[in-house]
Amino acid sequence: MNRRDGLSSPPRTPNQSADETGMTQNLSPIYREFEVSCSVEHAFDTWTRRIGLWWPLAGHSVSHEDAASVRIEPVLGGRIIETTRTGKEIVWGTVNQWQPPSKFGYFWHIGEEGAAEATEVTITFTALDVERTRVTITHGGWERAGSARGPKRHANERGWDGVILALTGFISGSGSSKGKPFPPLEGG
Repeated sequence: MNRRDGLSSPPRTPNQSADETGMTQNLSPIYREFEVSCSVEHAFDTWTRRIGLWWPLAGHSVSHEDAASVRIEPVLGGRIIETTRTGKEIVWGTVNQWQPPSKFGYFWHIGEEGAAEATEVTITFTALDVERTRVTITHGGWERAGSARGPKRHANERGWDGVILALTGFISGSGSSKGKPFPPLEGG
């Protein structure tokens, strides 16, 4: 018996946790899958090397209206960094998987002082044909996300939908890049 009223709580599944009120929280990984009309290489490069051109900073950043850009250091151990208009850098995460053009992953600790409560994001890119790619996002590790893990998971679940919309709009040409050619990648 672990409730204040003396009644037993129902058993929890491995992906559930109780908050301080005894309410069960869903801690299962967030899973999103969608397709884009481009090669697997282009999809991977757009997400990882061109993220500053399409990421919806206004609603998906720490500094909100002060956010100027975001970039990913494209190496294992690299950082995901938001830069403000004043030049302040805010680290969002650390790259823990780097397998171009098929997989990219990171420990996500956006807005946290350190990485102790980091969740883990894995993004896979699967070629369906020459000009069509399946993108799969798995965002887990919510059991490590601290006392606010339930609300954080809920916010991220909604947040991924906005990120996907921004990426697919950018790739299709209906996003903020419409009419602009892609800049060349650094180093090739």
